[in-house]
Amino acid sequence: MIKNQQPCPIVDENERSLRFEYRFRRYGIIVLSLIILTALSGLWSSGYFSEAHRETSGGELSVDYQRYARLMSETELNIQIKPDTASDTIISFAAPLLTRYQIGDIRPQPDKMYSAEGKLHLVYQRSNPPSPISVWLAVTPKTAGNISLQAVVNDRYSVTWQQFVYP
Repeated sequence: MIKNQQPCPIVDENERSLRFEYRFRRYGIIVLSLIILTALSGLWSSGYFSEAHRETSGGELSVDYQRYARLMSETELNIQIKPDTASDTIISFAAPLLTRYQIGDIRPQPDKMYSAEGKLHLVYQRSNPPSPISVWLAVTPKTAGNISLQAVVNDRYSVTWQQFVYP
């Protein structure tokens, strides 16, 4: 052994930090993979599991929507109607649409729009010959949680759907 050689300095390592690093390396890849898979599946924005479709048994009324929405971020609803020939088409939305959402753009603009008994009513005049109507609503959730929504056309056909709003 060489006489001028000094002893190696001892490194004082924190055992708690070493355990944390070990666990982070071991399980971090699993957590990261889960985050990536949920993002690709549509949990955080539009994707395969996020888009949903509901319709009546006869197909007179259908709704396309996002199952998951982010609080204070705009999302769109597409309501498609096969109108009957007898009268104007009146689309009525249940109270949660007015109380828990902020309504932005409605395309096409209704001929008449009013609210009564806590419901929103959109009136579209009949056309000759009757043609299908597709209405787009841009809505922004104001409260988080699971929200049940309902659309009714001419007090005959109704569709109910759920949307989960996360903060």
